[in-house]
Amino acid sequence: MSKAPGILGERESYPDYLHLSGKRVELKGLFVDNRELKLKRPPTRREPSARLKENVTMEVIDTKRDVLLIAAVQLKEYNDFCSPYIVDLAVLSMVECIKARDKRLIDTGGKWINGLPKVSKI
Repeated sequence: MSKAPGILGERESYPDYLHLSGKRVELKGLFVDNRELKLKRPPTRREPSARLKENVTMEVIDTKRDVLLIAAVQLKEYNDFCSPYIVDLAVLSMVECIKARDKRLIDTGGKWINGLPKVSKI
């Protein structure tokens, strides 16, 4: 894979990578807590999701080539040091992910503002 030129801006571009197969890949990390490690933890649980940003819409994706790659990462101890390890991977259709995100938005009372999905504050 190689870094994609990006179509949505310099800092947070979309997609992240181009694959030899022609697929365009958006990479998201999903943190998996390792309860065996003696680490300071926040008072509330971390959100385990790999969130798909609101600027990734049907208008900017290539419906035939775009995929979402989720890497589940967990800290593990080795020789008294902690290192991140990939413990699982998933490759999902970007079209299906956007449809699911937008359906959830509608189901929970969200709306589109200037072409971007927004969650209404309750």
